[in-house]
Amino acid sequence: MTEDLAASLWQEIKRYINPADRADAVETVLSVMIDHDCDPEDIRAAFANDVEMKRALTDYLDEHDADFDEDEDNDVDDDSDY
Repeated sequence: MTEDLAASLWQEIKRYINPADRADAVETVLSVMIDHDCDPEDIRAAFANDVEMKRALTDYLDEHDADFDEDEDNDVDDDSDY
């Protein structure tokens, strides 16, 4: 439900935001939602018709998948002998 509320609020307020500034604004909305443990798939569903949010979410997921891959490569094998 939180994602739907955020999507409704975004639809109402984004028209008051200069189009050149919307990318930063939508990234902030996304960041707040992620910080409040909203699932990316729920966000995608709630913002299904919003190109700006879909772009920001794709960028976010791409960035964090890369971070996860780097962390995974640096993990120490628990079965190794020291």
